[in-house]
Amino acid sequence: PDYEIVESPAGLWRRFRYAVHFDHRARYEFAASQTVIDGEVILDAASGSGWGTNYLARRNSARLVIGVDWDAGAITEARRHTPDKARVTFRQGSLLFEQDLAGIRADMIVSFETIEHVSERHSPKLLRNFRKVSTEEATLVISTPNRDLYSPYTHREGRPWNIFHKREYDPDKFVDLLETNYWRVKDLFG
Repeated sequence: PDYEIVESPAGLWRRFRYAVHFDHRARYEFAASQTVIDGEVILDAASGSGWGTNYLARRNSARLVIGVDWDAGAITEARRHTPDKARVTFRQGSLLFEQDLAGIRADMIVSFETIEHVSERHSPKLLRNFRKVSTEEATLVISTPNRDLYSPYTHREGRPWNIFHKREYDPDKFVDLLETNYWRVKDLFG
């Protein structure tokens, strides 16, 4: 035919959300595949509605998985849909306030697609707070969009494309941010 089939914006949005779901799930599958010893504690930092927190609890032998998120509604939803309340708990609070993380000692910290929502000034505080609540040998499994792929013209436009992102990082800047804030980078994936 001599016409072009153009997908509606609603159809594109559905496909995008479908792809994002699998992308996010892959991150939690990766985190769950990391070695967790019986009795350890996992912190899911910026846990949202808690499905990833519950996934981590189902997929390993951690003694406790703690989800922390600033959104009280998300925490209420997470608590409502948590089957294993003995091993999974949720706390409403900011990752930037030490008092909201008080009493947590984590052997693994999982933080997916969070740090780009924090200002450049506060990003070091976030990473230092993760270090303060971690055990000596803790692992940080963290992800953020690769600025060069996600917002390739940031340098020209002066800001990330996603209006909710304060700062996006290229791999070198992200590694530098982690290492200058007391985290040794073992592996970098993309």
